[in-house]
Order: sequence, then structure tokens, then C-alpha cells
Amino acid sequence: PDCMRPSGMASNDFIDSLLDQQTLSQHSLNEFTLHAHGRINMDNTQQKSTTILTTNMIRDTTWSTHDASSVYSHLSTRGYQYGPLFQNMNFLQGTTSTVIAQVSSDVSKINDLSSYYLLHPSLLDACLHPLLALLPGNDTTFLPISIQKFVSSTNKNLSSSSNVEMRGNYHDNVCGLSQERTYSCDLIVLSSGDKNSPSPSSPSSEEEEILCSFEGLVIQQIQGARAGRWTLEKSIFDKLNAAVDLPNVDHDEHLNVITKDYCMKRTWIDSPTITSIADLLPSPEQILKSDINTVTNQDLIESIQPFNELAACYARMAIEGLNIKNIDHQYHPLFNACQSLASMLTEQVTLHATKLRLMNLFNRFSHLKPLLISLDNYGLCLKEVFSGQQSGIDVFLGNNETEQTLQQIKSIISANKTQTLFGAIGQHLQHQFDQNTNESLSDRRLRIFWIAYGEHLDVLPVLQLLLKLSNETNLWIDLHYMESDPVQLIQAEQLFQTHLAGQTHLSIIYEQTFDLFNSETLGKIPFESFDIVFAANKLQGSPDLMESLIDLRRLLVPNGLLLLLELINVPLYFDIVFGLFDQWWSLSDNVRALNDAHQWTTTLKQLGGFASVETTLSQSESAIIISQKTTSQEILKTLDERQHQAW
Repeated sequence: PDCMRPSGMASNDFIDSLLDQQTLSQHSLNEFTLHAHGRINMDNTQQKSTTILTTNMIRDTTWSTHDASSVYSHLSTRGYQYGPLFQNMNFLQGTTSTVIAQVSSDVSKINDLSSYYLLHPSLLDACLHPLLALLPGNDTTFLPISIQKFVSSTNKNLSSSSNVEMRGNYHDNVCGLSQERTYSCDLIVLSSGDKNSPSPSSPSSEEEEILCSFEGLVIQQIQGARAGRWTLEKSIFDKLNAAVDLPNVDHDEHLNVITKDYCMKRTWIDSPTITSIADLLPSPEQILKSDINTVTNQDLIESIQPFNELAACYARMAIEGLNIKNIDHQYHPLFNACQSLASMLTEQVTLHATKLRLMNLFNRFSHLKPLLISLDNYGLCLKEVFSGQQSGIDVFLGNNETEQTLQQIKSIISANKTQTLFGAIGQHLQHQFDQNTNESLSDRRLRIFWIAYGEHLDVLPVLQLLLKLSNETNLWIDLHYMESDPVQLIQAEQLFQTHLAGQTHLSIIYEQTFDLFNSETLGKIPFESFDIVFAANKLQGSPDLMESLIDLRRLLVPNGLLLLLELINVPLYFDIVFGLFDQWWSLSDNVRALNDAHQWTTTLKQLGGFASVETTLSQSESAIIISQKTTSQEILKTLDERQHQAW
């Protein structure tokens, strides 16, 4: 009848539970590993030898040996390290698929036999040894995995018996080149005559009595326990542990060999787990509440009116005597802008008066000299461009001074904002550090992706801010610096390295690419691998603004910040400085291609994935556009960067 207990298994399902490794693991708390299973039938009926195990067939043997010690020495190299109590084989003979052996049943060495009847475990185990000796190979290890039927046919206590005889037969030929991983066989154990009988197959006057029999005994090679440097001379239990995925297996020996053979130098060291600092980053609203809106370049504000008047002088001289009908269509937007500027002036304009005005402005706004140089250079070329004597591209090609001047202009309109922006983020993280009673941020990492174009001089103040933050808080900082100009990239690396001497918590990866927003370029960078993505005046010329913004969003971790500086509200004289660039104008309506604040906010919200978008405008500098990626799992799982990840 069923036996129910307060916990555990009932008696009727106990055996079935042990046949399945998963169920066995559940009930043994992963302490037991299932290697074999079977059923035992206690039957008093005398069993007869099968045809293949009859005496007549056994006499046709092709080999024999009395040197049992050599057999056990061979087995020891295959993982069977039997002790003295188990080395009970005396004589073996057989064919390519059968084996007969005389096995000693002398159990006098055993101290306590009171609990053992029929066959002692060491004797029964020794009856299986001859089968192992017949298997091919020098270092393979085989174990019984199942027994179709086991029959014990005697009630006789064999403790006092001298010998027994075993007869075994493999169902297939086990010798030769073919070495299978699994073999099946039958085995009978019989009572034997005198211990000193010369052969187990010698005629006996006594009727053979079958003590027990095995039918359908399956022996299988331990997987992974083939020849190898760490299997030779291993015990059978070591080989089992190597083949079974046990939770507490010690793989140090394997790892040491792999390290020695395949690693040039062992550099593995224990290090703390470093996590992203994204969850401590400020929100766009918190950044804008800082002193980020403080006017940092008063000269730019004061220079708007006089610079517009200077640009009007160049515009008046450029369009004088020209008809828009005779001007190339691509320059119509610039010609219309010149007409608007020229309408500001009422007095007569001459080149001499314009030059005097320029010199006065040089003296008054010395920090804005690059803007004045550009106004003069481009303003004097406009008439030739409008009349077809020179193209707009010719003004820039092959002129290094022009490129340097344009880079200086970019610094004027964005450098201060860049420094102020990262300063606000640094102050916030410093405040977080101070609030936590100076608890170290040594387990945190700030990862920044910086899209640059010749602006390494502007990055240097930010780099110094990051170094200061890292030194005071032990924060790890990684800067991925992407530059499209290889010459500028080399100069940036040389400049930055002079400030990184002795630094261990701040590292920079330098990457050069010709197309910053090429899908293949950004596709090489893992999704969601940065806490901050920064770009200053890089998206204006993007052919597909929406797709470029999605590419940048993919790089951000949840709660990460997308920081953009872009021109929005700019003075009229900027049309003279940048008007010869095709990207400055919209081809559809002949006006500036600059997006206004509403367009930027709408576009960022439409593409999705951002929890907050904020902008702050400036009359003459680049506007700041801050977007923070959402942390909502419901929204994140709909984004491309999550849908295309394997997990």
C-alpha cells in the first residue's frame, strides 16, 4: 500500500523518481548524480545458461592468461584503481566477444560478514572486471549504465566458498579498429570447483549452479574521458566529475593548462564590479536650473548690431549693379539675404569706408577676430561669385587659413556652452558624492561618446573638468573620441596624452571615420553602451535628421543624456559667413536650413525613446538641446536597439 509521509515522496513513486536526473536532483538538492538505473528480481527458480554461454561454446577460446596482476595494472591506467579487496580475478580466457574468468571468493580479509549473504559486494564487482579487460583502448573508461534484468538464483551464503566462475558474452565484436562508445552483454555467475583448478572450463563432476545472471547489461564510455593530458592516471571518480556538469567541480587544473598553452601572459586579476552611473545623471530640467544660461560671452551680444552693419556694407557692394535673373539659381538665397542686409543702410558705401569700419571693430572686439576675418574674406568674394567668375567652393578649397578661421568661429559659438554644460553635470555628480557622506564612486563608470571635428582645443577644458571629478570621487571615466579628420585626431591624441600622465581612472579611445553619421560607422559600436552622447554643430548638414538622431539614441543607455549644440537663432551677418555653404540653405524654400527650437523638440519627441527634451536659446551662440532616454521598460522594448539585440 502507499505510504504517505509529511514530506518527501510516496513509496509508489520513489523508484520512478530516481530514474530521472531532473527529479532526482530536486529531491536530493542537487547532491546526487544519476549514473545508472535498473531493477532487481529475487527469483528462487534455477536459471539455465543461455546458448551462447554453454560449456561447449566456451571451450572454443582463442586467448588466456594467468597474469591477473598485469590485467589490473592495465585497468588502473584506464581509471579503475581497484584496491586489494577487489582484485579477485585469478584466470581469464576468451574470444573476441566472450570471456570466462575464475574469481576468488576468499573474503577472510573482511572483518564483519554478519550483514552479507549470497555474494559479497567485492566479489560481485570482481565478476564485472573480466568484461572491462576485453574492451579495446588504453585510456578509455566505461561504466555500467543499465541492466535489463538481474536474477539472483540462490539462498546460499558464499562467504565460505573458495571460487566462483563468471561467463560473459558481448552482443557485438568489441575488438579491432571499431571502438564504439556503448556495448551490451550478458553475464552469468556460477559456483566453481577447487580454487586451484587449472581452468574454469575444466570438466567438473558437480552440476553447475547459476548463482546470478545479468541480461542486457549496457556499458558506456564516460563522455569527455578520452585520452588527454588531464585524464591519464585519473581515477574513475575524477573522470565522472570531468564528464558531468557538477556545480562544485574544480576546473583549476584545466584552466591552468589552457592559460599556459594559449595565453601569452596571465593578466587575470580580481577586480570590483563596475556599473554605469547613468542612474545618477541629472535630468535636463536640473541642468537648465544651474547657471548654464548665464551669459558667458558678452562680446557676442554687443557685436550683433555693428557686425550686421559691416555685413550690410559687403552685401551692398556685392549686389550693386547685378540682376538676380543673371545669377546662378543656387546663389539666389544668398543674394536675397544680401538684399535684406543692404536695405539696413542709408548712407553711401565704399570699399575704403568699409575697411575703416572693419579696423575699428578689430580694435573693439579683438576676441571675435575670426568672425571679422571671415566677413571680410567672403564679403569681398561675393560679387565674383554672383557674376560667375568664381564658385563658392573655390573660396574654401586649398586655403588652410580659411579652415582654421572656420574652426575658430565654431569654438566662439560653442566652446563656452560646452564647458558650461559639462560643468553642470560634473557639479551634480559631485553633489551626489557629497550627499553620500563622501562614499567613493569607485564602483561607477561614466562613458562619454564625443563626435568631434577639429575641436580638440575646446575639449581640453572639459577633459580637465573630468579629471578633477575623477580624482575627487574615484569615478571611472571612459571617453570615446570620434574624429573625421585624421590629422586633427593625431593632434588631439598628442594634446590629451600630456594631461593623462599618471591617470588610471580616465581613459580615451580614439577613432577616425570620414562619415560620422554613416550607418555602418555607428553600427560597429555596441547599442546602449554610453551614458552621454555629445555633438556640437554636427547635425545641421545631416541628409536625414530623424535617422541620425535615432542612431545616436541607440548608443545611449536608459537614463542616458543626448547633448546637442546647434545654431538656431543667429544674427543676420551669419549669412555672409556661412552662406556659401550649400547646407546653410533649404533647397525647397530658399531660406535658412536651420531648425528652430520647436522643430528640434518635435523631432526628438516623434522618434520616441526620450522621457524629456529641453532646449535653451542664445542670441549668438549655439543653442543647447538636452534629451534624456527613458527608463520605462514598456517603451524601451519597442525601440530598435532593444528589438535587434539577441537577449
